[in-house]
Amino acid sequence: MLNIDEQKSLHILGYLYYRMGLYEKAEKILKSLLVMTENNPYDKSIFALTASLAIMQKNGAQALEYLQNLFDGSVFVGRQACYYLLKAQALYLEGRRDEAKDTLDKYLLLKGN
Repeated sequence: MLNIDEQKSLHILGYLYYRMGLYEKAEKILKSLLVMTENNPYDKSIFALTASLAIMQKNGAQALEYLQNLFDGSVFVGRQACYYLLKAQALYLEGRRDEAKDTLDKYLLLKGN
């Protein structure tokens, strides 16, 4: 099991790779981090970042798997709104248009639009 500092370092490295457009490296780092923490990382936003990578690869099903870890009530509302947007994108990729629309509506409601 990784300690908090090791997890933070890998999370930051994965995020930097993501921001630099090095998506394969980012995905390897983040997936490894999830495996090494037994899907219980110190910061659940790792699931969102990994889901975002899956969406970029047009893999809605995989994105939804990662996103299911984010809707347990422990995430503050501001961040949760962004997760609903990711979920809407993943549902749309899976051809689940009605669910995607409902989820997008939840996002807009939380964002105050």
